[in-house]
Amino acid sequence: PLHRSMLRFHSLVWLRGGSLCFFRRAQSAPSSPIRDLVHPVGYWGFPSLHDRPGVHGASHVATRTIPAYSLPQMATIDYYSIPHSDVTDPVLPKDDSQNDVPFQYDAIKWVPFDKVLSVPSFKITPETLDVIYQLSPNSLKTSSSNDTTSAKTTTTTDATHPLEYLPGVECIPVPSYTLPPFDHTNCIVFSQRNAPKRAALGDQHHHVIIPPASISPPHLSYGALLVDPAPPFDHEGAPVLRKIVKDLKAYLLQPKHDTLRRIAVFITHHHHDHVNGLPVVEAELKDAGIDVEVLAHPLSLARMQHVLGELKPRPVIGGDIISVDGAQLHVIASPGHTDGSLSIHDRSTGALVAGDHVVGFGSSVLDISAGGDMSDYIASCQALLKLEPLELIFPAHGPPSYEPHTMLNNFIQHRMDREQKIMQVVRARPPPVSLDVVLDEVYVGLAPELRDKAMSNLLLHIRKLVKEGVIASSMIASAL
Repeated sequence: PLHRSMLRFHSLVWLRGGSLCFFRRAQSAPSSPIRDLVHPVGYWGFPSLHDRPGVHGASHVATRTIPAYSLPQMATIDYYSIPHSDVTDPVLPKDDSQNDVPFQYDAIKWVPFDKVLSVPSFKITPETLDVIYQLSPNSLKTSSSNDTTSAKTTTTTDATHPLEYLPGVECIPVPSYTLPPFDHTNCIVFSQRNAPKRAALGDQHHHVIIPPASISPPHLSYGALLVDPAPPFDHEGAPVLRKIVKDLKAYLLQPKHDTLRRIAVFITHHHHDHVNGLPVVEAELKDAGIDVEVLAHPLSLARMQHVLGELKPRPVIGGDIISVDGAQLHVIASPGHTDGSLSIHDRSTGALVAGDHVVGFGSSVLDISAGGDMSDYIASCQALLKLEPLELIFPAHGPPSYEPHTMLNNFIQHRMDREQKIMQVVRARPPPVSLDVVLDEVYVGLAPELRDKAMSNLLLHIRKLVKEGVIASSMIASAL
């Protein structure tokens, strides 16, 4: 899901005289995120790289760890520099005898660093973009000398290193107390702290011009925005969150922010794995001269008073607009998981932060105790599908997806398929039917520790079906 549509070029990346080597996937290649990444390493892997036509003298310059929500076999990406005198492009193989899948690439080309971000057709992984950001300034220029890329030392990051997925939108999977199969909550940061680096790469991206009538009021203007700080002080993820906040503090204390030293902490909903890091944020920013506000739906704010401390709460609802470092972020009401769930849509990049409305894999569990509602959930999915532009969706847990429409449609279809199964089970037995019987037949092979969560979703499905008149409440042996 992480590397599905946009990230279709490479896993092994060559750097030559300030240029990147892109693998262009063949049009006929199957859409497979794992093959897109693993295949180039399998064929052009180092050290056999030295033996390939037109590739000599390669030296390792960087390793990037793919975020923790990725598969084990996709744990790292390695980067190599190649002497610029090696002007010939690598020759594609005629067959793929080393792998059990058809060769998926029909061309390899060198692209100068200063063209990577200025040409919309060039797509690049967040990990690779981060490597380019970290290389020395001299390596950002296309060189005609015989020198290799000027980065002489190998740089390595861990799985919680911030990665910029779209201009001004970073994602950091922070360890947290959350439900399996996940052990991280994605902390999303909106800011323009990487703008100088993008400019050095020739980035022509500019935020869309917002009509004056829809400019955010002054009380919703901030220098940076942080979404869903999760880990409390006693969790191993707390140092990761502290570093995120410290970096934002250093950014906001720069002279250019003298008139806007404000940070917003946006909460998608009140659950502990989204708000328990608020005391950590408060401690890091205390006496820093930075105004901090916690933005959340009024229903969520009422349920999270215990973690607010002295932080200032600011109620927001769907339709509000938040200005962050010049970008206009739209607050989207997305009830379903809870009655106070909110999302953020950045129209300038097409980024959507959806909280627990979606997950990177599996399906979302609705909270029946906090106004979770299946009808609202599906309606919210349909509303999110209508957002334009919509290029990338950030779930609170698991990998972001560059196929947001596919992801949302799949969640809707999953719910529709589940309802069909429920109706089949209920109608096949004399009423009233026990909820336990329905659960056992609808959720076949369910792990015991997930039974309560599945029962919550089942009950919400049945309430929806009863409300729509599809089944009668008398058919179920339980109070609905």
